[in-house]
Amino acid sequence: IAMPTARNALSVGVIGGKLYAVGGYSSGPLGTNEVYDPAANTWATKTAMPTARSSFACGVVNDRLYAIGGGNGSLLNKNEEYNPATDTWATKAVIPTPRDGSPSAGVINGKLYVVGGGNGSGYVATNEEYDPTANTWASKTSMPTARYSAASGVIGGKLHVAGGTGSGGDIIKNESYDPALNTWTTNTNMPAARGTLQLAGVINGRLYVVGGTIGGVPVAANAEYDPGVATPFTGLTPNTQYTFKAKARDSAGVETAESLTFSTYTLAAPPLAAGTVYSGVGTYALTLNWLPNSNPAGTVYRAQLSLTSAFMAIAASSDTVNVS
Repeated sequence: IAMPTARNALSVGVIGGKLYAVGGYSSGPLGTNEVYDPAANTWATKTAMPTARSSFACGVVNDRLYAIGGGNGSLLNKNEEYNPATDTWATKAVIPTPRDGSPSAGVINGKLYVVGGGNGSGYVATNEEYDPTANTWASKTSMPTARYSAASGVIGGKLHVAGGTGSGGDIIKNESYDPALNTWTTNTNMPAARGTLQLAGVINGRLYVVGGTIGGVPVAANAEYDPGVATPFTGLTPNTQYTFKAKARDSAGVETAESLTFSTYTLAAPPLAAGTVYSGVGTYALTLNWLPNSNPAGTVYRAQLSLTSAFMAIAASSDTVNVS
């Protein structure tokens, strides 16, 4: 059944199995608050948001919906909390950096992260953390790529932000924030740059980015991003000790704690033939020569001599850290 109030640039949140559609724009900014019950396939009108606005961030923490920032002709820093149990709104600590442009938002470990957006004259990379329990804000490491109207979702305790619009137009970048480390990671780019995304969905630990625009033209594209459960390591040095930890993530994106620290050596690379493979130094002796092939200094090489090409019997053997 259709939503009672037609609008765009609204925000949504799910609480208790119901979808709350808040704010937006239709001939002007709105404070409208409507709830959809999929079990009954019905809509109901609830107490309107105190500050009418559009293009704001939204997140749900402990069954409360938070509407943050946005615009209504002015750039807003408002933070208003909706409690569906009492159908009431409460004013909370304002966000330090006012912004609109549908900033990305995600809830991780009971805290709400608001990332990116617009400041009325450009694009921002600002990342701020809201703690509803303490009703306080904290500044965190900025996103590498400033943008607004990006797609975002939380997977495995990390906030993933993909696409959006920035200073160069549509964005292809896909970046993730780890609040445990307060760091960003650049991940595999989207298949194509897309702007005006705003909303995305996470299903079974994967991020789905649907629609948006390319060069201002609406598209029906649907891209799936899988952060994966393991990453191959390349470019490692042969015959070198590396230390690592591991953790697991289930289909819902929930991660375990890190394992104990383990270490292992990469295999030594087979030596390469030198220009002169061997040279005689006497009736009963010769010198073998080879190239290290990226093996580090200190690698032990074993030279073996046999009377048969199959080396079924070893006539002599010598170990050395040199290349001859």
